Amino acid sequence: MKKYPTITVALPCYNRAENLERFLKNIRQQTYPKECLEIIIADGCSTDNTVDIAKKYGCKVIQDQTPDIEKRRKISFEAAKGEYIFIVDDDNFFPNRDLLLHMMDALLAEGAYAAECVWQFYDRQDYPMNRYCALFGCYDPAAYYLHRNDHMPIISKTWTLNGTVIKENNDFFKVRFNQDEVPTMGGQGFLCKKEYLSRGVSKDVVMHMDICANLIKEGKNEFLFMKDYFGHNCVTSKKQLIKKLRRNIKRYHKESSQRTMVYEMDKLKMIRLGLVMGTFVVPLKDAVKGYMKLADPAWLIHPVLCFQVACCYAWNTLLKAVKNNER
Repeated sequence: MKKYPTITVALPCYNRAENLERFLKNIRQQTYPKECLEIIIADGCSTDNTVDIAKKYGCKVIQDQTPDIEKRRKISFEAAKGEYIFIVDDDNFFPNRDLLLHMMDALLAEGAYAAECVWQFYDRQDYPMNRYCALFGCYDPAAYYLHRNDHMPIISKTWTLNGTVIKENNDFFKVRFNQDEVPTMGGQGFLCKKEYLSRGVSKDVVMHMDICANLIKEGKNEFLFMKDYFGHNCVTSKKQLIKKLRRNIKRYHKESSQRTMVYEMDKLKMIRLGLVMGTFVVPLKDAVKGYMKLADPAWLIHPVLCFQVACCYAWNTLLKAVKNNER
């Protein structure tokens, strides 16, 4: 019988009992050997029955009052006993019961440094915003137009992301990246050796995009993108998505000096990106092209969202410039 490495599923959580129970039921159905699978919940001292549910499913629970989810994610990494860590949130799910097994088999066979799925799970019955994220392969259209998204659009079956495909079969794309083309991978649904994840930890938080950026900087530049789907109940409304993006933009500006992975944005590139996202023409064209291949009205969210996100980035960039001038 084949001996598999141990995997720790590292999950920060706070007052998410219903989500957590769905996720834990789902992951306990994975065909990866049960004795090789550890689940650590870094709980923010929940006031609901989150902890009871975690213990019901055999999870190790670590409680910490910090409100920062990425600090708690780091705590879960440090407590992990697995040789590999699988990064998730409680709103993720596995459409395929064999996903972890397939990911590990591929990693061991190919000697790659990490793996994740190339598509986000698409469900025609899902919320429009969740469908939108799966259709485009990201929830931040700026990453899409900067060619830094880490999932392909659901309609793409040939490689459309950055990097060079050095091997392809029925199960995965094996891709080599240069330092200036790192996608925003390293977050949900990401499987990597524990020793490599330290590359994405700065002070007391996890900066997931830096995991791969630092690995590539060291010459560890080959990654697997499984031809499979990973589920993410991202948001239920556009308002919720904008709120999440604003939070991420603020955090990126605040921590940019500590990051390895940055978007090299001179003034010309910023203007070009603003024109693409803010003038509706290109986003509308892309939405219509997508709709022609897969008729879902969620494509048409794209032009409006692009405009709103462009405004968010412009406003936060302006605020940062003002603060820098005041120093």
